[in-house]
Order: sequence, then structure tokens, then C-alpha cells
Amino acid sequence: MRDVSCRISRPHFRRVSEFGTMRQHRATVAANRMVDHWGDVMTLGLPCDLTWYKLLTDWGSFIGGLLALIAGGLAYLAGLYQAKATREAATSQIAAQQRSYEAETDVLRKSIALDLRQTAARTFGAHRALARVVTTSNRLTSRMVESSVNIPSPLVLPSVGDKISRLECEAIDVLGLFQLVDIGRVAVEQLLRDRTPDNLSLVRVAATTEAFLIAVEYAVAILPRLRTGRVEIDSKDDELARQVAEARAAWAATAAFQSLGARPAPAG
Repeated sequence: MRDVSCRISRPHFRRVSEFGTMRQHRATVAANRMVDHWGDVMTLGLPCDLTWYKLLTDWGSFIGGLLALIAGGLAYLAGLYQAKATREAATSQIAAQQRSYEAETDVLRKSIALDLRQTAARTFGAHRALARVVTTSNRLTSRMVESSVNIPSPLVLPSVGDKISRLECEAIDVLGLFQLVDIGRVAVEQLLRDRTPDNLSLVRVAATTEAFLIAVEYAVAILPRLRTGRVEIDSKDDELARQVAEARAAWAATAAFQSLGARPAPAG
């Protein structure tokens, strides 16, 4: 019976042993697969025998390209920063130049406005002096004319002639006024060189007087557009306009003015 039982149990033992071996094998395979999986995860897919030397030799081109890409990005950012700084500096410089230009133009405008008022006052004085001589003297001489007229040349305009265009529309007004004053000044110079200095023509002297009055009337019309910025000076414009209007009315009533007829332009 013992031998029979042994013979019966041996096949059963072999099956049990084979089953255990299979389970162990399967566990081993699963464990190996898990190790391979987590090994790949931990090594990021890199070979396990990877060294720095092998990395630099095998992957040198890739690393060089990556470093070049990074350097290019940094250079691009540096270029953007430099361009922004240059643009801001240029904008600041243009703004400073514009402020300087506007400040110079303002000074130029006020200087010419002051020069215009001085010239207008002297021109008005020349008109009144000549009108008094014409209406009170029986004979007109060059000495009377010379002593009555004293109109100095403008001080500011000759030195800023190349910048007069900054006044834009007022530049034409300024040049027109000084041209009218020059017409009267040239007429006076011709009277002083007259062939009969002790017996000047009434019409010519009266025409010169009229030329100065026309210049002053023109000045009164443009002075409000050219201010000096000083109240004590600009406030006198209205008084000058009133005096010029009165002078026009008084001059129009004189015989000398009537002798002009159609009010011809002064000689010269």
C-alpha cells in the first residue's frame, strides 16, 4: 500500500512543482517588465551606459545647436532692448529740439514785435513833423525835411532775416511794413539830393508825408498779431491807433493832402 500511495502522489507532486515554477517565472517576468518600465521612466529614455564624454561626443551637434538657439534668442532680446532705448532717445532728442525751436521762435516773434513798435513810433513822428512843416511853411527846404525825419534802420530784422519765415503768415506783414517805411525813407533821401534844396516841391514833400502815414496805418493793423509779451508796451497799441486815426483826419483836411489829387506814390 505504501508503494502504491507513493506512486500515486509523485505525479501529483510534479504537477504542483511545475505549477509553482510557472508562477515564479511569471512573477519574475512581471518584475523584470516593471523594472524596465520604471527604469526607462527614471532615466528619461536615455541609455544606462551614457557618460558625459559620450554625451558630448555623440550629441555634440544637438547641444551646439541648442546653445546657438539660446544665444540667438538672447541676442534678439538684446537687440529689442537696444532698439527701444534708441527709439526713446531719438524721441527725447526730437522733443528737446522742438521745444528749443518753439522757444527761439517765441523770442524771435517778441523781438520783431518790439522792433516794429519802435519803427512805427518813429515813422509816425516823421509824418507829424513833415505834416507840420508842410502846413506851416511857405517854402520847403531840404534842411527842414532833414531835421524832421529821423527813422533809424531796424535792428532785429537784418540779423534774423533768414529766420523770418518762422513767423509764418506774420512774416509777410513784417516785410510789408518795413518795405513801406523804406519807401518813405528813400523819398526823403531824394528830397535831400534835390537840385533845388531851398525850394522843394510841395507835392513831393506831401507825398512823402503821406507815405509815412500809410506805413503807420499798416503797422497799427498788424501790431495786435505780434505781441511783445510785455503789458506796459502792448497796452500802448490802442493809444497809437487812436492817434493815427486823428492824424489821418487832420491830414486829409490840409491843402497839402488835397494837392496830391489821386494820392500818387512818393517819388522814388
